[in-house]
Amino acid sequence: MGRSENDLRNLNNISSQGSHEVLINQIKIFIQSKSQNGRVFNRDILQLKRLRVIADYEEILIDFKKSNESILLSKSALNILKKCI
Repeated sequence: MGRSENDLRNLNNISSQGSHEVLINQIKIFIQSKSQNGRVFNRDILQLKRLRVIADYEEILIDFKKSNESILLSKSALNILKKCI
C-alpha cells in the first residue's frame, strides 16, 4: 500500500480509532483506489468483525453455519486483496 509501519502508527496516534480500525480504513481506501470491489470488501470486513465480536464476547454456540459464513467472508476479502496487490 506504500505505507510503512511508522506511517500507520502515526495515523493511529492522531486518530481516535483503534489500530485495527485505522488499518482496515487504510486498506479500504487502497482497495477503492485500485478496484470496484471496495464496497464488497467493506461489507465482508464489517460482517467478519460482527461475527468475531459474537464469538469472543457472547455466550452462544458458534455452529457450522456461522463458521462457514466466516470462512466464506474471509476468502472473499482475501481474493479482493490479492487482486489489488
